[in-house]
Amino acid sequence: MGTKSGIRIQESKSSVQKLGTKRRRRRRFIALLNFLSLYKNECNQQLQNSRLRLFSLLYGQRPRQNQIPNFFSTLFPIPQT
Repeated sequence: MGTKSGIRIQESKSSVQKLGTKRRRRRRFIALLNFLSLYKNECNQQLQNSRLRLFSLLYGQRPRQNQIPNFFSTLFPIPQT
C-alpha cells in the first residue's frame, strides 16, 4: 500500500511537470509568433521602401502613398486620359 501511494505521488508530480512544459511550449510558441509578425512587418517596410526608391528612380519624384505602382504597371504603364 505504501508503494502504491508512492507511485501515485510520482505520477501526480510528472503530470504537474508536463503541465509546466506545456505552458513553456505555449509561451515559446507565442514568442515565436510575435517575432515572426515583427519580422514580416519589417520585411514589408523594406519592400515598401525599395518600391518607393524604384519609383523615384523611374519617374524622378517621390510618389504619394496611393501612387505606388505594382511591378506589372511599371512594365506596362496605363496611359493617363
